[in-house]
Amino acid sequence: MSSPSNQPPPPPPQPPHPPSRNKIIHTYIHPSIPVAEAPPFSPDDGRRGPTRR
Repeated sequence: MSSPSNQPPPPPPQPPHPPSRNKIIHTYIHPSIPVAEAPPFSPDDGRRGPTRR
């Protein structure tokens, strides 16, 4: 009785997470410089890395 044409199409596959978001999280988890030696994070650091004076 059931007809294949009567069945609704399967849901589209979920798109993978954007790589950009993954990169940001990865950077926070694994900073390029050790936290113990890194200076306190400041708004400026987010734009142009650690400030060297």
